[in-house]
Amino acid sequence: MSRITRVRVLSQPLLATLTRAQAVMACDVDTLYGASAMIAAGQPMTSAQVATLNAVRDVLGLTEVITASPATSAQDRTLAARSVAAIADATAVEQRHLIASTVVNTLKTENWTVTFIDGGAPDRYTGIEATRDTEHLIAAVGPGELIAEHAGAHDRGAVVDSLVQGLCEVGCDVAVDDDVPADGLGGTLFSLRGGPTRAHAIQASLAHEASGTEPAKRRTAPSGGIRLIAG
Repeated sequence: MSRITRVRVLSQPLLATLTRAQAVMACDVDTLYGASAMIAAGQPMTSAQVATLNAVRDVLGLTEVITASPATSAQDRTLAARSVAAIADATAVEQRHLIASTVVNTLKTENWTVTFIDGGAPDRYTGIEATRDTEHLIAAVGPGELIAEHAGAHDRGAVVDSLVQGLCEVGCDVAVDDDVPADGLGGTLFSLRGGPTRAHAIQASLAHEASGTEPAKRRTAPSGGIRLIAG
């Protein structure tokens, strides 16, 4: 019988002492998408959205200053909203890459055989499938999130602890929410269809829904797991 684990990385204030990886993980992607939606609707950004946007600009080394007000023309609002959405996409992709590469390296260090399929588009999940003796692990990595499902006779807690340790080593503070049931939108990661591997099925089947945007009419990841906080 398999069990699902989720890892979520929540934003924290950026500090001058953070490494670049830590600073990227501290950026709240959903806040950026929300800012884009606010601009497109002709509404002023909240103070939290402005602060997050400025912080991300610093982290990514961007020079463009994006401003919008109710008096801004519709065309300029559209351009500004697209710019903010593009920044959110870039942040989401970088967060996903940092988490996925850490998970892959951790698993390989623990003698797992790993298949990795990059998510590609910002709203997709990167797929990871790993085997070790009789153990089988499937993982979906999104911006600020890892969902992992493990099957096998060995201690699942030890597998989770290993992943958590790897994530902590790149600067994340980790809180664990375990054994959360699937949400009915498609069952477990092992049930996903597609190929040639389940890592491919993850990338093809799962999509991240950003708050502040129109919900996607597609399958989302099952609910369950570990929660991660970057700090």
